[in-house]
Amino acid sequence: MQARWWRRFKRAVEFFIFGLFDRVALVGRKNQPDQRRIALVHVQLLGDAFLWLPYAQAMVSTLVLRGQVPVIVCEAAVRPVLATGLSGCEIVAINKRDFLRCAPCRWRILRGLRDLQASHTYLCSHPRDGITQDAIVRALGAPATGFWDTYADRPAIDRWMGNRLYHNLIKVEAGGIQTHHRALLKATGFGEVAVMPVAFPNQPTSPCPDPYWVLSPGASREFRRWPEDRYAEVAACVAERFPQLRCVILGSAAECALGERIASILGERVLNLVGKTSVTELIRWITHAKLVVGNDSAAGHIAAGVGIPSVIVVGGGHWGRCYPYPKEAPVRCLPTVVGRSMECFGCDWQCIHTARTDRPFPCIEQVPAEDVIRAVDTMLSAASVPGATSDAPPLQQGLQGHQATAP
Repeated sequence: MQARWWRRFKRAVEFFIFGLFDRVALVGRKNQPDQRRIALVHVQLLGDAFLWLPYAQAMVSTLVLRGQVPVIVCEAAVRPVLATGLSGCEIVAINKRDFLRCAPCRWRILRGLRDLQASHTYLCSHPRDGITQDAIVRALGAPATGFWDTYADRPAIDRWMGNRLYHNLIKVEAGGIQTHHRALLKATGFGEVAVMPVAFPNQPTSPCPDPYWVLSPGASREFRRWPEDRYAEVAACVAERFPQLRCVILGSAAECALGERIASILGERVLNLVGKTSVTELIRWITHAKLVVGNDSAAGHIAAGVGIPSVIVVGGGHWGRCYPYPKEAPVRCLPTVVGRSMECFGCDWQCIHTARTDRPFPCIEQVPAEDVIRAVDTMLSAASVPGATSDAPPLQQGLQGHQATAP
């Protein structure tokens, strides 16, 4: 309880400081709207961007047919993905870290946004955050549409001030990210547009001469990451059962040490590329893989979008927000979700069992390796991987959590 009170107090102070700074930065800058220019704001990272991309393609294609110019405001790290997947639009990339931590950068970004001449803004991410998303909407200076919901730790004045920026606030009672994207389309006149799986350019050449599967062991926070020794156990079982498959480890530069530790256990049949690929190279590696295994992170969303089977270990903090996918999701291959139900699911990562955030929370840690191995074996067996050994017993019985439902 004390931790939550402190977070709310800290957020109130941040809201006041950032809000004052933003208003000073925009003094004397008036929006001169061009009725053709429509801003679509989505400043989330790679996983959320891939979830949004089918809906973004529907919105952009509709706006282009109307003779309007979509202006995408996005996180700099995902610009290559959106630039490839969206045509007929302008893209304005923002480094979110600089926007939050570098005062001169924030000043320059805010004033640049005001000069975009947007006539309307759609905030396409849910929930809203006051010092990032709402700040960008304020800087654009155009009538805006967004979601009613804000992060739980936001103070009341933050929500009240943020709500005043929007002439249309959309309420969605339940459902995950994809439900919210559909609600935005319906509420803003795009409801009749067909939402199709990501139309992403083909990558015909595999980056590796050998057949391989992808292991993506990282996560945005330590408490959301399945233990690395269990990933190593899964990889060892795959090497025994499917010896022709090479294991390729992918991840961000911040996860290099994690990749090295797992690679040191697995030996020569592993290719450790953690921190060594660009976003487009990451997508290419996933596109030609036989399977993707990982946590609730970007790799699973990319695999779903490009049609590669995946096995994803999911905890209860955001159960249903991203994973499991709804059956009607506009993807080419639904992920297989492995998890262990607990009564506290839906806690928004405010764990009631431990205060430690430097290790997996119980809902993650209690997922046994056997459950993931079963799921992996099922996926690879269905893919008819050449060279599978017949003497190693298949582990297909009792699969836990295949596209599981919330408890």
